[in-house]
Amino acid sequence: VNVSPTATTTYSILNVIDKGTVPVPCESGPQGDITIIVTNHVAGLSGNATICLGECFPAFVSFNGDGPYTITVGDGNGNNQSFSGLLDQAEICITPAVTGTLHYTILQIVDEPTNTASSDSYGDAIVNVVQQKSVTISGNSTICEGQSSSIVFDLVGTGTFNVVYTDGTTDYSFNASAAS
Repeated sequence: VNVSPTATTTYSILNVIDKGTVPVPCESGPQGDITIIVTNHVAGLSGNATICLGECFPAFVSFNGDGPYTITVGDGNGNNQSFSGLLDQAEICITPAVTGTLHYTILQIVDEPTNTASSDSYGDAIVNVVQQKSVTISGNSTICEGQSSSIVFDLVGTGTFNVVYTDGTTDYSFNASAAS
């Protein structure tokens, strides 16, 4: 028999009657009962940040119960992370696996003391993950006075770079974009 209680419910046997045609001289009385625990663990997720790929960003989790809880969060692309031992108003640090604007939501909530799960959640944590920019300099050479030499700057990342470099006395700068 399948049941779908909306709250924690205990089911007990009230009576057993043989519905056959032959009278039964003795029947056993009801034995035992079961309790189906209906959980209503709800969690909320919030946060907003811009970070470089490889960094983590803080998000905040609120719960409607005592906990502690384990939650699994995901960005909708299969990049899921779990955090355990959380209480209400917990701060977690999510480390995205890809660049772009990602919306993390709570996929599962587990009440650790009872090991009961729920997926009832609200809110999301939004993060803009960018590729970290880097610049390397090369071009060591030996020249005679009055000659020139090229300095090569290798730019990695997206967008415009403002590169500031020095000869030890004077600072120089230029704007450039990384080669595609």
